[in-house]
Amino acid sequence: MRSISFTILVLGSLALAVSGRCEPPRNILGAHLLTANTGQRGVSHLKWARSLVGRYGYVKTLMMGITKDAQGPQPGWVDWVNACYKMDLIPVCRLAGVYSDAIDGWVKPEAEADGRYCSMAEAVKRVVEGLPRSEKYPIYIEVWNEPNLDVEWSGKANVAEYARFFVDASKAIRSIGDSRIKVMNGAFGLSPKSTEICCQVEPEFVNAFDVWASHPYPQNQPPEFNNHNGTAIHNKLSIDGYLMETEVLRKYGRRDIKVMITETGYALGETVFSDSYGFPPVDEHNRADYMLRAYRDYWEKWPELVAVIPFEFADRGWERFNWVHPDSGTRIDGSPTKPHYQYVMVSRLAKPSDAFGTVSGKVRDARYGACIEDVNVCVAGTSLSAGTDAMGNYILPRMKQGSYQLAARKRGFVRAQAVARVRPGGNAVADFRLTAGTTGSLSGKVLDGVSGAPVRGAVVSLAPGGAKMTTDGNGRFRLLNLPPIAYNVEASLAGYCSHKVTGLTVAPASEMRRTFRIARSLWPGAKNECSNPSFEIITTSEGKNPVAARWEVQAGEGAFSLARNVSHSGDACQAVRAAPGRDLAVRMISHYNYAKPGSTYTAGVWVKTVGVIKGSGEGAYLSLDFQDNGGKNLQSISSQGKVAGTGGWTYLQASGPAPQCQRISVVIHLKAERGVAYFDDAYLGLTPG
Repeated sequence: MRSISFTILVLGSLALAVSGRCEPPRNILGAHLLTANTGQRGVSHLKWARSLVGRYGYVKTLMMGITKDAQGPQPGWVDWVNACYKMDLIPVCRLAGVYSDAIDGWVKPEAEADGRYCSMAEAVKRVVEGLPRSEKYPIYIEVWNEPNLDVEWSGKANVAEYARFFVDASKAIRSIGDSRIKVMNGAFGLSPKSTEICCQVEPEFVNAFDVWASHPYPQNQPPEFNNHNGTAIHNKLSIDGYLMETEVLRKYGRRDIKVMITETGYALGETVFSDSYGFPPVDEHNRADYMLRAYRDYWEKWPELVAVIPFEFADRGWERFNWVHPDSGTRIDGSPTKPHYQYVMVSRLAKPSDAFGTVSGKVRDARYGACIEDVNVCVAGTSLSAGTDAMGNYILPRMKQGSYQLAARKRGFVRAQAVARVRPGGNAVADFRLTAGTTGSLSGKVLDGVSGAPVRGAVVSLAPGGAKMTTDGNGRFRLLNLPPIAYNVEASLAGYCSHKVTGLTVAPASEMRRTFRIARSLWPGAKNECSNPSFEIITTSEGKNPVAARWEVQAGEGAFSLARNVSHSGDACQAVRAAPGRDLAVRMISHYNYAKPGSTYTAGVWVKTVGVIKGSGEGAYLSLDFQDNGGKNLQSISSQGKVAGTGGWTYLQASGPAPQCQRISVVIHLKAERGVAYFDDAYLGLTPG
């Protein structure tokens, strides 16, 4: 009887495979590549992706250049899809049209005279029909990308046109008659409004997709603030912002919606919620923490999600998002030699098909809930142990099934215990709260960053805990009875640019000493909306021309560096070394749709020059630039002041009304024959009055 049942089971499985209806185990991990062939770069990226997401994980790439004359897929696309199948990866193909340098954007599909897209739809069908299919895995087809953005639709977004194109393309793809092909919309730059317009103008739109593609970017909102749990502070800018789109789809009759997040992630240096809600800027450590917990504690538990494919994997120009450094090599096991920390943490999670499990968790202090670094978490009766990182996380991978007794130890804290139960393919969580057994203290001085004189009346405050003290006539302060954890410390005084230090660790039974430097501010009396204005936040020190977080090189190939030996306030400033005949520029660009056309904005920055000789240039200066959402410059207003020679700190400012634009940049420039310019304490905001 047993052998008969086994035979029936095997035959049933074979039948499912032959019919193309075999579904692999649910593994929501994904990688977003920009390689559409199996050349050396493409193979390397696929190996790194496989090492990250594991068997049955998802991998997405871009297949561009499709016009109505396309007769089928490019050979490299066929090879790439086949390579995915051979590596037990599920391919996600983002189809796209032609990118035009003339319009600095993507050319929209060509419509027929009646406004339909039959010719383009048939071309899309020929491409999809020519892609390989597997008896084991589906293939996902994402039809174009973010069509509600101007840059993706010939410079002028028109979601009604996209709705017609997508419906026609979907009908053509479905006419192939292969259920292994899963059709997805081109995900919007997350927009419930665009979703509704598509449903209104094209009633068939709501049923034209098999899986809904979405791009919910949480900015720097941690994953525990989400819509499923009712904790999201900003509903759209959360790890599950897609719920706002699927709510619209349900309104128009679609039920049981499956979702694939085809772009998401945390960009290094992101600060959009730092001032308003106190969420820290994104750095290597908290980004890894957010992605680890998003996958382990949230996305995995939401049944509507098919996969989550963070943007972007390993390409130049996208360094703020990358999971792997583009110049990485490949180890024998297929993993990259230069992974970003988020890759390291997520790759250690157990995958559904694994024969082993993983234990991970976070260690916090009992008083304030602060993350504790360098805690040793060990497994009783074994030699297994792991240390916690800067976010208090530890991971014990490749654990056999069973129940384990864990202990957490660190000098200055009372030992704590926890139990973890491990199952194959599972990720058990065991968190700890440690009570401080010994405290420490923090003392030091607050000085004027320009003159070096002691500053009286400055407030030195700590977070967490809220401890604070005002400096005396010699600029001194001392804070006592502090648990031995890492603090964010700020020295501030009205009328001054403050000095903020993150991750300052107080040791048990000892006194930490620190000097803070603040300097007088000439910022207008409005909120400073320039991210990382004092150039203190550094997310990576890589590259020959490093710049501070949220700042980016806009022009030139000169020597950009973060100077630690000179600053207006704080510890650092942005240094730019002249390159003859070049206008070297570094900018901080605002978020999408920040600008209010017609309103007047002001940009400012302090600059100090050493040995700057203008030659035919203008020296060191500032500009206030206005851009569209794609980053294209529409108007630029330069500061009247242009600084050269060698001198002290000078404040530069530029003001003007915003034209019809969406984004605004503060841009620091050096155009000179020789010399160095140091920039610090930048400003961007609405002009008061």
